[in-house]
Amino acid sequence: PLNFTEAEKFAGGLAVVKIASHYGVINKSGNFVVQAKYDEIADFKEGLAVAKKDGKYGYINTKGDLIYPAIYDNAGDFKNGFAVIEQNQKSGYLTKSGQTLIAPTYDWAENFTTELAKIQIGDYYGLISKKGQLVLAAEYDRIDAFAAGIAPLVKKKKLGYKKVQWKLS
Repeated sequence: PLNFTEAEKFAGGLAVVKIASHYGVINKSGNFVVQAKYDEIADFKEGLAVAKKDGKYGYINTKGDLIYPAIYDNAGDFKNGFAVIEQNQKSGYLTKSGQTLIAPTYDWAENFTTELAKIQIGDYYGLISKKGQLVLAAEYDRIDAFAAGIAPLVKKKKLGYKKVQWKLS
């Protein structure tokens, strides 16, 4: 039946729908797996979706369980097992397993690409590992996309490259 004011396409057997002013998630049978009680719900990424309630963001799983409470000012999709969250104008990381990898302490953070992620402290950029270790100090004006352990860097208007090494354990 046509009960929805908005309906997204199905992905993984689920679709985000809106009834009146609230969002929920239905399965292909039309049954709610997440009741329509959220202000927003993003698409599921890696089994979790950003859900907004009362102006704050959290994460739900495909069963509708609230994995992370809606306490964040902003929240990004999970990518490579991690998500960037914002609280009080600071960024940090959550793991898919329900743990806080790094509490919101950075001025900006991006998703992990493979094993590293770029972070910003003040006006400078650095790199962290998936273990939360600072791999490259936040002292660079710019860090471009890195590959094969080589990071193109800019510091004081000088461009160079640095081999980035880190331990997975």
